[in-house]
Amino acid sequence: MNKLHVDDLSIGELSQTKYDLAIFSCGYEERCIDVATRLNSDNIDKVIVIAFDQHKDNPIRRDCLDYFESDWVNHYLLEISQREIFSLYKKISVIVDESESESMTILIDYTSMSRVWYASMLNYLIKFSTKKITVDLTYATAIYKNLDLNVELGELRIIPGCEGISLTKKHNAAIFMLGFDRYGPQRLYNLLNPNKCFGIMASPAATYDYENTCLEKNKDFISHYLGGVDNLVKLPINSLSTCYDNMSQMLSPLKRDYNVSIIPFGPKPHILAAILCSFNFPNVTCLYSEYIRKTTVEVESSGDFVISRLHIKREV
Repeated sequence: MNKLHVDDLSIGELSQTKYDLAIFSCGYEERCIDVATRLNSDNIDKVIVIAFDQHKDNPIRRDCLDYFESDWVNHYLLEISQREIFSLYKKISVIVDESESESMTILIDYTSMSRVWYASMLNYLIKFSTKKITVDLTYATAIYKNLDLNVELGELRIIPGCEGISLTKKHNAAIFMLGFDRYGPQRLYNLLNPNKCFGIMASPAATYDYENTCLEKNKDFISHYLGGVDNLVKLPINSLSTCYDNMSQMLSPLKRDYNVSIIPFGPKPHILAAILCSFNFPNVTCLYSEYIRKTTVEVESSGDFVISRLHIKREV
């Protein structure tokens, strides 16, 4: 079993670190390049840019790709769907395996990545690579102009690498990470029908009004499915370390008698914390219902970053 430890970093520590590999993503938001613009390309050996293979005519997507073309001339571009992991895994594993060093420092900017992408990368680096690896994880927070998600929920899926072992437990528990989806948590609750249920939301969040909006969007779910605010845990968006530690404390008393499903509706630092917890708790599965987007959504960068360093201690 791998033991994971998470530290929070400053933007200064990030900019001074030398990386063997940096992985960025190109989506439909201006903040896609916020982290990259704070870094010196001389400090990074190899660069992968992952781009969604949909909405290729989106002007922001084109601008972000133009930025990487001009400022990161030696990057490797990978255009894939939000569920594609094989080509991503293959490219990263080749770079890691071919490195002559026994240790590597890798940057993953998950700001605009699908959870399938960053979960599968971490799954490989944590569970399968034999090298000593340190992973820095970055996220540029945002302000959403339009709270109408304009999406449809797809089928229920397991996040790659987050499949809990099929253990026979007495009960089932569910932890819902709440965002701005008013009906999604209710639909998935009805599918899971858990014996025990908790909620998590961001507070402090990226904006001052986020908490009130989230509470308003989820008031029926909190009242009728969680049984009130006593079962709602508020965790900060700006500290992955705090989120990971608190989620681990929530899961510890459940590991003996409960199979636990974590259903993350956002925000991404909370989703990432749930993924890391699932790697350390064999009774925990991370589920998601893939959003089917009809159009892209207008998002404004807040100028703030969530920067984390993941230490992986391998046990023999």
